[in-house]
Amino acid sequence: MKNLMSLARRCWSMAGKVAVMAAVGAVAVTVAPSPASASTPGQFLTHWQLENYQTQLCLDGDGGRIWTTGDCPSFNTYFAVYTTPWDGFYNLQDPQTGLCLDGGGRVLETPCNWNNEYQAWHPGGQGPAATFGNKATGRCLDSNFNNEAYTNPCDWNNVYQNWFIRQA
Repeated sequence: MKNLMSLARRCWSMAGKVAVMAAVGAVAVTVAPSPASASTPGQFLTHWQLENYQTQLCLDGDGGRIWTTGDCPSFNTYFAVYTTPWDGFYNLQDPQTGLCLDGGGRVLETPCNWNNEYQAWHPGGQGPAATFGNKATGRCLDSNFNNEAYTNPCDWNNVYQNWFIRQA
């Protein structure tokens, strides 16, 4: 019975996430990036919570390090999403710390520099989940069951690189 409940929860959750992805895609397509300086963010779009497809853990940060955490809906793990000077790429800012997701080397939170390609992320892929490619490195956001977040060469077939997007 427990397995049946878990399967039902996943199916129900996926259906809702597909609708969210469609809504996020519509927003991303209709908003044109505005020019930004290092101290001026692009246009604010929304808040996203990123839940890993395989681990069902959410991306979170503490003002330096980035990791994945437990039960997504009960944690305040949303990132503010801003346009960048590059079409289809977004800055993800942690509202708790004011820092941005940075993919230069390890995945960290660093002071936002709105023209920094290491802080520009592109959601892509097919289906209910998205990969997040980094503009500067071309690598994708990845995770594991050890609560670690890092980047690896992009591979849509790697379920640890697939992320559900929830809007706040």
